[in-house]
Amino acid sequence: MNKILLLILFIIPIASLGQTFEKSLVAANGERIGFLEFRPPDYSGPKHPLIIFLHGIGEKGNGTTQLKKVSCCGVPSYIKDGNKMRFTWQGKTESFVVISPQLNKKYSRWQLFYTEELIKYAKASLNIDTDRIFVTGLSLGGGGTWSYSSSTLERAETLAGIAPVVAPCMMTNGCNIAKASLPVFAIHVWDDKEAPAVCTINAIKEINDCNPSVTPNLIMYASGGHHVFVHRAFDTAHIYQDPNLYEWFLAQNRKFAPNKKPLAEAGPDQSITTYDTGISLSASASSDPDGSIVRYIWKKISGPDNGTLEGSYTSTLKITGLTTTGTYKYRLKVIDNRAEWTYDTVVVIVKKGEPIANSIPLAKAGADTTIQFPADFTLDGSASSDPDGNITGFLWTKIEGPENYALADPRNMKTAVTGLTEGTYTFRLAVTDNRDGTSTDDITVTVKGVTDPDIPDDPDDPDDPDQQSQLPRPLSPREIMIYPNPSKSNITLVLNSAVNGNAVVVIYDNIGRLMKKDSFFKTQNSFQQNLNTLNLRSGLFYIEVIIGTGTKLHTKFIKQ
Repeated sequence: MNKILLLILFIIPIASLGQTFEKSLVAANGERIGFLEFRPPDYSGPKHPLIIFLHGIGEKGNGTTQLKKVSCCGVPSYIKDGNKMRFTWQGKTESFVVISPQLNKKYSRWQLFYTEELIKYAKASLNIDTDRIFVTGLSLGGGGTWSYSSSTLERAETLAGIAPVVAPCMMTNGCNIAKASLPVFAIHVWDDKEAPAVCTINAIKEINDCNPSVTPNLIMYASGGHHVFVHRAFDTAHIYQDPNLYEWFLAQNRKFAPNKKPLAEAGPDQSITTYDTGISLSASASSDPDGSIVRYIWKKISGPDNGTLEGSYTSTLKITGLTTTGTYKYRLKVIDNRAEWTYDTVVVIVKKGEPIANSIPLAKAGADTTIQFPADFTLDGSASSDPDGNITGFLWTKIEGPENYALADPRNMKTAVTGLTEGTYTFRLAVTDNRDGTSTDDITVTVKGVTDPDIPDDPDDPDDPDQQSQLPRPLSPREIMIYPNPSKSNITLVLNSAVNGNAVVVIYDNIGRLMKKDSFFKTQNSFQQNLNTLNLRSGLFYIEVIIGTGTKLHTKFIKQ
């Protein structure tokens, strides 16, 4: 038989949606694969991320008359009930294409050719983004997810993420997942009697033992048994997972650099009296080494029953009504722009008695400084402190100086200041502690030496120090441009240089952290390259472009 995909399209829409179709294809090995194909209402628009869903042992069948069994559980069950598979992450709303094959009854476990053939079919025939292909499955299908993605490095590298759910022990080689920097979102439950939790624990350990650049995520429920997946794992809201699985999928892309998890900092443990009755907790010290924190979630995990939480989804949690003595524990979860997370816990001890005197926090805006125009500056209040609690609020304001300036995030501990012109600026930092004590500190920034950025260096001037250097001369602003600037989701990088060849573009934030890295091949003197900036937080960013072995171009832009 020719190794050509033979498609037999039944085109029988399921009545509840009219966008799920029963289909089949003949694989290269001669086996027929029956599957459900879901196309979202906006299918004809931009390319869609793809989910391949592998069912459990109870949904096996003949791939034709028994194909509807696949809709019993997991992703297909939500589609059957009317979900359009449309979700929003970081302000961008997208829809998934979903393929759900049916495993033939003669097989005891998922065969690799099922997923392999469906990926080939989707790439050739569907309007999908080939850099965002995801495989997920429950029970036997969770095992199939492990076995396919870990079978070879090449297979792992075709995927943008995997999500095995209550999977049996079917890992092949976790090092293939680690080497491919393949993101993992695994779910299991401790009291699983059918697929022991140790299967997923060992699979995660096998990946971690290979020193992955991407740390796999594991959610382990305390109880619920094997069938926890029916209501929890594929929940389309935030009842069980926040972010949910679909948001996590949207945040992944094979072109993205490996993500580093954020650092949750709930602040030091606190002590108050029943007279105080309340306290504020701050996550302002939390950080993300390669992106930004986009969501905060506070939750009380133990302690007496009283106490009301305000701001559970903000960086500052206000707790009132702490009138009962005891030990209260609160958990902070911070989620970054790649939909990954870490936790921290803070303890609040409530004692009976009079109020404890509050010590005023100490604001430190940093040392006065002088910079050269054109330049931007970062205001940094991280040296501020509170002797008997923690700082819950920062606020930067300009109190003197020229009118030209912009604060990227005035309520952050650190904020970029852009658009500065020649003159002397004074900025004031106000800090507030967890008991509403405040203090301020000022910093003076002097901007000197206005120059004309449009005058390029003269290559024929022997007195030009750039010509005396062995390094490539600095390139004029005309040789590298960005538009639109400021940008929202995409920028166009324009390069006007006689140097062509392999090029690497690197984006750094305003404190020098690597945000994004991409590569392309420059072929013309005047060349344009589009860059996606959707996953960058708002603020100032710097770009370095390296062409060949020595030519470097530098510029900057603002993300709104």
